Amino acid sequence: IGKGVAIKLLECGAKVIAIDKDEENLKQLKNEHPTIEIYAIDISNWENTKNLISQIGPFELLVNNAAVLKPKLIGNITEDDVDSQLAVNVKAIINITQEVAKGMIDNKRVACSIVNVSSIVSSVATKGCLVYGATKAAIDQITRVSALELGKHQIRVNAINPGPVMTKMLQGATPEALQAVIGRMPLQRAAQVNDVANLIAYLLSEKADMITGACIPIDGGYSSC
Repeated sequence: IGKGVAIKLLECGAKVIAIDKDEENLKQLKNEHPTIEIYAIDISNWENTKNLISQIGPFELLVNNAAVLKPKLIGNITEDDVDSQLAVNVKAIINITQEVAKGMIDNKRVACSIVNVSSIVSSVATKGCLVYGATKAAIDQITRVSALELGKHQIRVNAINPGPVMTKMLQGATPEALQAVIGRMPLQRAAQVNDVANLIAYLLSEKADMITGACIPIDGGYSSC
């Protein structure tokens, strides 16, 4: 999803900076799209991330997409499972948003926008997603409170809550597993990465000028049934 969003924003005319722990993925993205700036860093490291953001900012737009998913049933969850998902899915998002927002507040010339990538598992009980779902529920609340506190600075903050998206992971599922997921969706199909990227681009744009504090499902009706 991150790659798809980066390419979409590039197509929309944005100057794109991509941050990822996986340096090889970043290099591949850079080779395909040379104008994208790339930085390899583990965002679970609070101080290193804060320092990087302060050095390469300020920003007018931010997409918080990074996440760790370790699906396990409740009886098998370890302390590391909890800590590693909280570190990236919650703590890092707070840290990055805080640091980026400082620059946005100082840049009073333009209205700014932040989009957090949450998930429908923030509100839909899903086996194996106890910790992941809890972190995404936290993202929804981070979104609402951030919108409340930053609104006076004309900074909009929204979240998107994707359902099943046709990524490599979903494509690798067995036909039976895939049908089990898609079968409960009213639209009977998973979202494409471009569907998610289009929604993010819209929320970042001036067309969504009056939308803030919203957590918007993009799940083909999955969470409504």
